[in-house]
Amino acid sequence: MKKNFWRCFVIALFMAFAFMAAKPGINAQAAAGFVRVDGDSGIVKAGGRYFEYRGSRLYYGSYRSDINTLFADSAWIVYTNGKTIYYVNPMYGSALLKSCSVSSGKISVLKKLPAGVRSYEEDSWQISAVNGRNIYLTRSSFEKWRSWTYVYNTKTKKLRNIASKAAIIARSGKYVYVKQNYTTDVRGYKISIFRLTSTGMKKVKTLGRYCASLTVIKGKIYYAKYRSADMNSGALYRCSARGSGTVKLGSFAAKGKLAQVMVSDITTKKCKISFSDTGNSYTYTFKTKSLKKN
Repeated sequence: MKKNFWRCFVIALFMAFAFMAAKPGINAQAAAGFVRVDGDSGIVKAGGRYFEYRGSRLYYGSYRSDINTLFADSAWIVYTNGKTIYYVNPMYGSALLKSCSVSSGKISVLKKLPAGVRSYEEDSWQISAVNGRNIYLTRSSFEKWRSWTYVYNTKTKKLRNIASKAAIIARSGKYVYVKQNYTTDVRGYKISIFRLTSTGMKKVKTLGRYCASLTVIKGKIYYAKYRSADMNSGALYRCSARGSGTVKLGSFAAKGKLAQVMVSDITTKKCKISFSDTGNSYTYTFKTKSLKKN
């Protein structure tokens, strides 16, 4: 019994690190001029300005060598076009959707976001996309084990719940990729493609019931699809932004019954494959379909 417990613990710990390495690239959405800036973005150019997180604070400037203006409020994730910054602060409980004028520094509260009635943990909010006048927000509740997608229109000033069991995790142009299962551990989850519209978003297709590691590169999407939520065996695929022209790049399987295989560090030519049963990782090259131990 103890042996199985420690085995599961080691697997969970290993996959937690692998999951962080496989974080999807939501910043691939630069449509409509608004880009995402967070602690993993590095220096981001939006409009005529440059933005960068240093520690947990946002700085910006007119030149790459002059990023010295400190953002007056605190926020982990912002969306900006260089003129306006949209963000949520605080992110929990009595969350507020705010905007800030980059030129004047004036901060305005756009909307007080619903808190919900919870017994032990407050909901969290974050912006997941900006498209025209629409600001898309993800609301997540550990207590309810669910995520929702809302849209706030800056013209009508109305907030609407447009999808339950839905969190936008990445974007390419007018298409967004939505995680439709709430998970906090490393398990495969349903991913669907939606198209952003003037009123919200419309479902295009489902990529798979048990997916992970979705990455957007140059208008193409790469994602792992598994046979079960346990992520014991699966394959890596590439397709267009709208989900057409699917190509299978490789198949992978872990040997142990409780073992998992994780895909990360995806590029146009290769990726990283990690096995929890052995703790080994490999570089997989698409063209040669070969694995090289790291």
